[in-house]
Amino acid sequence: MARRTKPEVERYVAFVQSAASSPREKSLKGFICAKLYFEIKEYELAKRYVSTYLSVQERDPRAHRFLGQIYEVQDNTEEAVGCYKRSLGLNPIQKDLVLKIAELLCNKDTSDGRAKYWVEKAARLLPRNPAALRLKENLQEYKAEGGWNELFSVTQAELRARPDDVSLNIKLVALYHSHNKLRDAVLHVQEAEKKIPLETSLEWCSCVVKTLEEYLESAQDLESNTKNWRAIKSSHLLAHSSFTKMKFASGDVRQCREALESFDRLLHSVRESVREAGELSHTFLEMKGQLYMHAGTFLLTLAQNNEAQWSDACQLAALCYLKSFNVPTPKLKLTEGDPAGLDKLEMLACDRKSQSGHMLLSLSRGKEDFLRKTVESFANTRGLLTLFESLFGKGASRESSFLGTEEMGNVSTRAPMQAELTKYDIGKPPESVTKLKFLSSMD
Repeated sequence: MARRTKPEVERYVAFVQSAASSPREKSLKGFICAKLYFEIKEYELAKRYVSTYLSVQERDPRAHRFLGQIYEVQDNTEEAVGCYKRSLGLNPIQKDLVLKIAELLCNKDTSDGRAKYWVEKAARLLPRNPAALRLKENLQEYKAEGGWNELFSVTQAELRARPDDVSLNIKLVALYHSHNKLRDAVLHVQEAEKKIPLETSLEWCSCVVKTLEEYLESAQDLESNTKNWRAIKSSHLLAHSSFTKMKFASGDVRQCREALESFDRLLHSVRESVREAGELSHTFLEMKGQLYMHAGTFLLTLAQNNEAQWSDACQLAALCYLKSFNVPTPKLKLTEGDPAGLDKLEMLACDRKSQSGHMLLSLSRGKEDFLRKTVESFANTRGLLTLFESLFGKGASRESSFLGTEEMGNVSTRAPMQAELTKYDIGKPPESVTKLKFLSSMD
């Protein structure tokens, strides 16, 4: 519906007023006229007409509420609150209006106790309303220990009813953070991951990465090779890998590069901690394979966005996929209760080998000795520098980079067989399949 103009509204209002048979009837028409003026943002005229209506219908809660709306859009909080309270007094079942009053008073940052009163009232009337809970969190009075305990209890109660609610889980983690209970935050994200896979939400995945990262930084003075530290470090690597994968799904070059750089630096920082066989060493090796796979994908993304030569990108990507494919699948004990008979690392490895293997077949299709020529040209110190600069730019620092300080080593030139890939395709978790949009263009 097209928006009315002021002349149109004025003509209609004049017609309505002239048709009224008495002053009282004219006043009763004021509510309609006020709404028309409100639509075209003539707020003073809207106030005049609704006030005229209220002079004969002073107990109409709708009109008091509407007058409050006019004052609110004019940033007159005190008058708006007064109108809303009068409307609520005439019609107490307007729960949303209680929340509106609480929001206005909190935004006004009053210190006379009114904000706390209305926030508590909104929380009682709307116990599962996220906005009411957020107001309670932000209110200064609730930043003390007693208020924190109450918010904590309310949030936990909500989580018992909705354990897989991402926003509630993030909210509880934030509450732990606000009182420096990082260990409790870590325990919660570890438990919540059983109900909410990291790939469910980028926001949740980011929350898990940040929580684990901050805990590891706060515990850096502890014995760093303890079983607990290594387990959390392993979880951090896995979470960061999921975060990188989700960022890559966007297809945005800047976001992909930032995610790849962050993942690359993380692997470099962990490398010195991996000294012996165990969970962390297995995770680190798989993350190395994941990093090379993402690097290959990013090179092709650059070429697709005309930020790299297609032929050069194909060779460097093939080298990355070869490195990725040849990282062995971790041989771990089967996870008890896992219907697929694979633990998370093995599932990731199947996904990695499937994607890298199929990309190698696609890149080398119809090109004689393509993989051998690629290895001969780039599987050396100079080729590694070329790879690093292609990924991160010529000005990037190699000192804090995993790929920038990695030794290329022996790289197999053997292309995977289709039959060999079948077992990885079957073992690959369906939800992790990535649609590589450039497959069809690599004949």
